Amino acid sequence: MLQLLHFSDCHLFADPRGKLYGVDAAHRLAATLATAQTQAAACQMAIITGDLTQEGESGAYALAADMFACLKIPVYAVPGNHDRSAGMRKLLTGHPIACRRSVVVAGWHLIFLDTTLPDPQDPSGRITAKALSELEAMLTAQSGMPTLIAFHHQPVWLDTPWMNPMALANPADLFRVLALHPWVRCILFGHIHYPFDGEHQGVRLLSAPSTCVQFARKTAQPVFVTDTTGYRWVRLYPDGCLQTGVVWV
Repeated sequence: MLQLLHFSDCHLFADPRGKLYGVDAAHRLAATLATAQTQAAACQMAIITGDLTQEGESGAYALAADMFACLKIPVYAVPGNHDRSAGMRKLLTGHPIACRRSVVVAGWHLIFLDTTLPDPQDPSGRITAKALSELEAMLTAQSGMPTLIAFHHQPVWLDTPWMNPMALANPADLFRVLALHPWVRCILFGHIHYPFDGEHQGVRLLSAPSTCVQFARKTAQPVFVTDTTGYRWVRLYPDGCLQTGVVWV
């Protein structure tokens, strides 16, 4: 069995006192990680599904590395629309946070995709034709192995209307590839700042709450929930089944 922790949308600043919507991002992340530390002892890894930083500053990534080191397990991160993916990959090259294309652990294949766009002002996402081709090759290379894919943007429209234009812009292209590889069991994502657990075309879809500030669901305009933070845990079994839950802090 593979056990992992799923964090998302930390929005750290280079200044540890930096605030997002009035919330101290580093303080909230510290509280979240303090709660997660006990559970991390039984886990093999953690995954961060984007927006590790608010402005893509090198100091913010250094702060993130210092903070996530407390988990004492490998941490894998994908970029979000607030990150700067090229700089993030250069800065996060190993312990405790790494940017990888894929890993195989405990009989599971984990694939990490970059869904961000070159324009930092565009919050929506896309999987490029090149990335889709690489995804197809990775899935073929580990044919039949239970697979989890992690990226930032929500792969389907959800029940929060103002967030839907910021979703993955080409989900049909993604699910066309996944339909040929039924051993893909789960997609982890972030971006929406609240936990979601659903299914699309036979693939489990899971988001994690933000470690900073939440967005209220089912609203036409942004409504911020500033009094809570959290993370998701996931247990992946050799037969492709999974269990999951959310821990609120």
